[in-house]
Amino acid sequence: MIRRYLKYKQEKSTPGVGLSDLIDIYRKLGPEGLYRAAGAAGFEEKKPDESNESEKEEVHVSARGSSTSALPDTGLKQTPVFDNTSAPVLFWRVTQKEKKKRTGAVDRVPDWYRKAGILTPERTRIKKEEVFLPPFEPLIRWERLWPFLKKILGRRLDTGDLDIPKAVDAASRLKPLTQISFEKKQGWAGSCLVVFDYSPQMVPFRKDFYILHRGISKLRGKTGYHGVIVADSPLCKVRMIGGKSQKAYFPIPLPGTPVLILSGLGLLSDQGHIQKAWKMLGRRFKRQGIRPVVLTPASPEFWDGDHRKYFSMVFWDKHTRLSGNHYASGSPGLQPSGQQIREKVKRLVSLMAPCLGVSAGLMRRICSLVPEENFHACVQALAWNCKEYVSADAMSCLVRADAVPAVREYFDDLKPSLKLEMFELAKAAHARECPSVRFAENYIWEELLGREDTATRFFLNDIIKSLDHPDAVGQDSIRAYLNGLVNRMLKWEIRDDQVFAAWIKLHCKDLETEQVELPDKLDISSFDWLLEKNKMQVLELGQQGENLVISLPDQGSHRPGGLSLGPSPLSRIRTRMGQVKVVFEDKEKAISLPLDFKSGRTPFLSLKGQKRMVLESDWDLIRLEALEKPDWAFGMGRDKTGLFVDIKQENKSRRAYYLAPEKFDAASLLGKEPRVYTPSSKTSYGIEKGFFWDKAEFLSFLKNGFSRPEWAEAVGMDEFGLWADIVCKDIRQKMRWIFPGAFLMGSPEDEPEREKREHQHEVVVTRGFWLADTACTQALWQAVMKDNPSNFKGGDLPVDNVSWEDCQSFLERINGLVPGFNFGLPIEAQWEYACRAGTQTPFSFGRTVSTDQANFDGNYPYAGGAKGEFRKTTIPVKALPCNDWGLYQMHGNVFEWCQDWHGDYDLEHPVDPVGPDTGVYRVLRGGSWGYFAGGLRSACRVRGWPSSRNNDIGFRLAQGHL
Repeated sequence: MIRRYLKYKQEKSTPGVGLSDLIDIYRKLGPEGLYRAAGAAGFEEKKPDESNESEKEEVHVSARGSSTSALPDTGLKQTPVFDNTSAPVLFWRVTQKEKKKRTGAVDRVPDWYRKAGILTPERTRIKKEEVFLPPFEPLIRWERLWPFLKKILGRRLDTGDLDIPKAVDAASRLKPLTQISFEKKQGWAGSCLVVFDYSPQMVPFRKDFYILHRGISKLRGKTGYHGVIVADSPLCKVRMIGGKSQKAYFPIPLPGTPVLILSGLGLLSDQGHIQKAWKMLGRRFKRQGIRPVVLTPASPEFWDGDHRKYFSMVFWDKHTRLSGNHYASGSPGLQPSGQQIREKVKRLVSLMAPCLGVSAGLMRRICSLVPEENFHACVQALAWNCKEYVSADAMSCLVRADAVPAVREYFDDLKPSLKLEMFELAKAAHARECPSVRFAENYIWEELLGREDTATRFFLNDIIKSLDHPDAVGQDSIRAYLNGLVNRMLKWEIRDDQVFAAWIKLHCKDLETEQVELPDKLDISSFDWLLEKNKMQVLELGQQGENLVISLPDQGSHRPGGLSLGPSPLSRIRTRMGQVKVVFEDKEKAISLPLDFKSGRTPFLSLKGQKRMVLESDWDLIRLEALEKPDWAFGMGRDKTGLFVDIKQENKSRRAYYLAPEKFDAASLLGKEPRVYTPSSKTSYGIEKGFFWDKAEFLSFLKNGFSRPEWAEAVGMDEFGLWADIVCKDIRQKMRWIFPGAFLMGSPEDEPEREKREHQHEVVVTRGFWLADTACTQALWQAVMKDNPSNFKGGDLPVDNVSWEDCQSFLERINGLVPGFNFGLPIEAQWEYACRAGTQTPFSFGRTVSTDQANFDGNYPYAGGAKGEFRKTTIPVKALPCNDWGLYQMHGNVFEWCQDWHGDYDLEHPVDPVGPDTGVYRVLRGGSWGYFAGGLRSACRVRGWPSSRNNDIGFRLAQGHL
């Protein structure tokens, strides 16, 4: 016996497995185990009577144990599947997978967690509602500001009218009138320069800049008005307002030109070179004979002698009296009171601390609530740019969580009424923010105010439950959001069950290794219900010989006897309880399989003698069955990718892999294509019934998900599945992706009104294809063909009165319009498969059909049913309900041409059938507006001359393996 099984040659065997391993296996497992292990390791039995290796044939063994010679010229390298006719190895597949219905929740789980739902993307989006936002409060109101601007940027102009008072005064004093005097009035200078400082320190005042710029442009006009934006230093390149890019250095205007500078002159910055740059600019202005007016949020305490020497300084604050020469003297400035300024900044930061983002407008409204503090513009600017406590960008600033303990003292001392007013201000300012920001901020405020809002609580509860939940999407975003929120709440000493539960879910892995310090007042024993349920494991199921193997992802498994071999994948199962229940349906018994991976050994279960079984965890239910080679396949086996069949078609062979039932989330299903988007109504798609899928498509799907076709304008997913839009000359047509599968084509003998040529037989579709969700519209036909042959006119009506040959002309033309277009007519089998949409009833809607579901002659109902409406015309392609796969009016309205010649079904080739090679008639399917109800059945076959036209014949686009 040993000599017989040593006659193996090793071609593509498992690395590291030699003949010595086979001898060891034989000693431990016997002849049967040796045969199977050798096959799994890649050994091939050498027949004793072979004299010439080059003439031997490759052996492919089916699940029944029968062998066939390799087909000539197939181009397919056979993978031997070793078995024994006396003890055949059956191939297992998953036939059903569903989330297990949980009964009897743990009593210790609190009600708020048990009742919480799973967060959906729709709930986190901003709703477009009419919300009143408080108006922006400028530093100085415009009615006070514009006279000042006119004085600074203007000059005295002659009116052309005599100065009568001056002439009368000279005459009354008997003085001769030596020259004629004219009246003068204040007007705008012919040219002026306004400088806007857009450095980071001036971010809180950019809205004021915009108001001032818009006001000046409106009052004096744009002629002669020159605006300059300084992004950092005025000595670097600046951008002229209206210019496309920063191309010029700072322009020095002609003498006498009024100049207004809106800037902090670097006084609010800790970068000394910025202050020096502004002073150098002041000296250049002075050499030109110009003394600019500076409107600055930096208070007089920060000015020095050089600033007063080169500029006319004006403090930009609502309490400033604007006179045009305010603080313009050259006397030395006051020394800044650093401690007082720092205390004011800290108090203002304390008032902003509960908010998750403070805009310049909100900060000013907060300041207006405490007028006694005199939080002037300088304090606001310093608070915004206070790097010790605050993180800021161009839109808002945020008090960091780690700074809350240092600044919260002043906020805690405020009166409750004042805190409530601040909360209402923040709530109004953030009314248009996304719910995640609004509810998080409301949660903090309500805890600080001792209040509770039901909507806020519900939202936060749902987020906490969604973290690490298998049905929730966007886990990285949820984790980052909760981490920031919980950290901020703990700094505010907000410690309730929700905060602690979120903290535990965020740090569950660290808790297992004891690498994290618990927050104060957290009793970890009170949350053991959460720790139990947080240990979710996702385990791999695979078949290895006659064993079912359960392993951790990417973990090698160990076959009995010590030979390390990888299992062929079946599915995945989720569990939190560390065990899986196995129910053998044939023998009506069940066992519990413990899952202990710490020993380094992989749990396995013998499948010998079994036909069907169910795996149950605390989370999933998976039904498996043993499968023998189908009659339509010439080979069957398993490899590292999974279960496969080999199919022979037209003297060629190809391979198809089994895709087990599974639920895919949108991100994994749609892949990484940047132009893919997913509607909020659907975030996952479930494949309820497994199918064999062509190898190329299957491997591409496993690697990349679902990729956007070249011809698609956009793709996505909704409640019906995957879709793609094509756009041809501004006409949009939605295509539906039809996954492969198997179905019974034709009708059973007891189906009412059936015909003999509807012989029922199994058809296997192994290649997915695209199918238009509607019949071709007249709008699309008109856009492509420049004519409209239809009897019934209307852009959204189906095109009618077209022959099969007309359709070929249309397809040839549309395929040439856009790169990647390769459309055709569906094969008859594809059409019926899509029409049924997983059903086996006469109609996709059920056992009968009404005129509310399809457009047909209601005077002739199906199987003696009630009569309905007879419309006597076609109707818009989406006027009636679609089937379960999102396809409209597969029953009725217009007949639809198929690609096939009409003929008897080819019962010997049920895999991806394409109809006869030749014929007289082409296939028509679906029935029409003038047809009887029985002719609308999914199985009903009609034929027509390729040149036939009628006002009830149209077609539907398809793309794929046609």
